[in-house]
Amino acid sequence: MDLRQLRYLIALAEELNFTRAAARCNVSQPPFSRAIRDLETDIGARLFDRDKHRVALTPAGASMVEDARRSLAMIEEGRHRAQRTAAGYSGTLTFGFGGSTVYSLLPSLVAGFRRIAPDVLIGF
Repeated sequence: MDLRQLRYLIALAEELNFTRAAARCNVSQPPFSRAIRDLETDIGARLFDRDKHRVALTPAGASMVEDARRSLAMIEEGRHRAQRTAAGYSGTLTFGFGGSTVYSLLPSLVAGFRRIAPDVLIGF
């Protein structure tokens, strides 16, 4: 199972139409249908009931869609967190200081930095 299949699963569950779901995913219908069929084979359960005129989620499909949405949300959150860390807005910042800086400059610097980078752990 891959991210592409999860996105296809969600699109089909929302559209309940292979043509519209494939178009939404910017892919032609044959590879889209094949990816859904492969996903069902990998899982070992039918996720959709389909005939020539309708597509409907099975109970197994409905539960899989819920998990797929959560999984994609977690992956997107991880991507966002990694981007913030790479940009310096998350992680750990350790620095040293001396003398009167502790009382005059440091509190305002730390407060300002916390406003723009609340996820950075500051160590002294």
